[in-house]
Amino acid sequence: MHQSPVKIAFLCLFFIAALLTTSIAVIPSSATTLLQLEPTTVNSGDKVIVSANLAKNGSTVQLSYYVDVNKNGKDDDGGSWIKVANVTDGGANDNGNATNGYIFFSWMTPQLAPGQYLFKVEDPNGPTRTTPFTVVSSPLRLNPTVYGPNSKSDKGRVVPGSAFSVIAQPTGNCRICHTSDNPTRDYPGVN
Repeated sequence: MHQSPVKIAFLCLFFIAALLTTSIAVIPSSATTLLQLEPTTVNSGDKVIVSANLAKNGSTVQLSYYVDVNKNGKDDDGGSWIKVANVTDGGANDNGNATNGYIFFSWMTPQLAPGQYLFKVEDPNGPTRTTPFTVVSSPLRLNPTVYGPNSKSDKGRVVPGSAFSVIAQPTGNCRICHTSDNPTRDYPGVN
């Protein structure tokens, strides 16, 4: 049976159109390609802005960090990922509050030891992305001092039945140490 060239061309075009339609339905048209931290070098306790694009609008991603002991940019030195938060595009924990395929999350870093770390966004609809960041200061240390009723002369002494105060002199970096409402790199302010 002989087929006309027009019928063969039509069948080929139909087959190609069917393949394209199937691939669009099965393969996401976009993917998580961007994960950015600002700043990437922090003091323990600083605020970091996390932004990422997502493979699908409205999806929920998990954010985690990892101590990169051997500093090679991989999670291959026996540690565990520590969950930071789940963020839903346009919903929970998304500071952008718009369902637009991007998340913005404000992360107050915990008291971390100096070193290199990895930050990860796990997108259920796209690839997992990681990026390194560095912590340069040591954890917060408080050295409390007790003062009795007279704060100038009663250092270290409490008189029973009298008022006393405890004053802590923080060292290292911490949110309570900063009084600026206009944050800078050196004084991140209070969140």
